[in-house]
Amino acid sequence: MLLEIKSQQYFDAKDKYKDELNFKPGKVYLYLYKNIPHYDLELLFPNVKISISLRDKLMLIIPALGAAITLLIKILPALGLLVGAIALVVFGWNLGGKFDVDVSDPKAVYPLLLAALTACVALGGFAARQYIKYKSKRLEFLKKVTDVLFFKSLDVCQGVLNAVVDAAEEEQSKEMLLTYYLLMLEDKAMSIEEISSKINTWNKDQLSTNTKVNVEPALEQLTNLQATLDSGETISVIEKSADGQYRASSIESAKRIIDYIWDHAFEYANQLK
Repeated sequence: MLLEIKSQQYFDAKDKYKDELNFKPGKVYLYLYKNIPHYDLELLFPNVKISISLRDKLMLIIPALGAAITLLIKILPALGLLVGAIALVVFGWNLGGKFDVDVSDPKAVYPLLLAALTACVALGGFAARQYIKYKSKRLEFLKKVTDVLFFKSLDVCQGVLNAVVDAAEEEQSKEMLLTYYLLMLEDKAMSIEEISSKINTWNKDQLSTNTKVNVEPALEQLTNLQATLDSGETISVIEKSADGQYRASSIESAKRIIDYIWDHAFEYANQLK
């Protein structure tokens, strides 16, 4: 995924964004991910703001309202006693209730304290349960985001270019091996068209795919894999004739050529001699 961020002038004109940027304006970002769902692509943007969807909000609010109504019905007597006592003692309001309490007896306020404690415990427990549900839902959502952003991330920026080049080289190596393998099995000279048809048929029979393989670059690379014999003769993994036909060398010759290329890949020590 390639993202090109707008220039600094664009964000300077948007005053509300100045303190919220977590990326560099004008920069190009490269990301490499694996198996990202289409609807999760927006989560990969550097300026995305994560929030709970309306559906998830309703899934939290509606059950909470139902539980709150049931709870209020249960603690309504205690709440009525508590509200009436507070209104009478603090504000001097008489809400129509009658409190037959001996104020000289300290134990007379125990029922009021018990009612207040019951209401507080019930409301506190309800609030704690709803908060735990909210935190659980939030953690679940953040875990999903983390799975998308981190666990499926393969590489970023310059590493993406290296990964693409490595993947291209690996595919090219597969094409070279397959081309040499099929030419070796045929053990005869073949044209490019015949080789291409043979490889496509093999892919369909062995891999059940209709992949079209461009054999020309593979043949060119195999032809360039050469070694010089003691006699001065140069041999290649794939020999090309004057009429444009290609023929594979034997396994023994191919191994000798690869060994020769490996031994002469770095000549520094030999040059010192």
